[in-house]
Amino acid sequence: MNKNKLWYYIKSNKFNSLFVRNLVLMLLLVNIPISITYISFYNTLYKMIEKYISDININSLYRIADLTEAMLKDVDTMAVKLSLDTDVELFMINNMI
Repeated sequence: MNKNKLWYYIKSNKFNSLFVRNLVLMLLLVNIPISITYISFYNTLYKMIEKYISDININSLYRIADLTEAMLKDVDTMAVKLSLDTDVELFMINNMI
């Protein structure tokens, strides 16, 4: 028997067997729904994590903005208090001369 003919018989018999057909069918029927579920779950989870990270970053930015605003108010208040202090006024006048 020729080697090519033997390979042809093995190949055709293997793919025409009931076991292989059922195995392929079962794998497809199991793997396709699991894959679809996995992909949809992954996409949903990815979007949730992305939104969570975005919310955390926005909250951090708001907190930093509030701290900066409070610091600027304190600096402004301190500058006004120092400008009204007579000792500071005398110090500034003496250093200018």
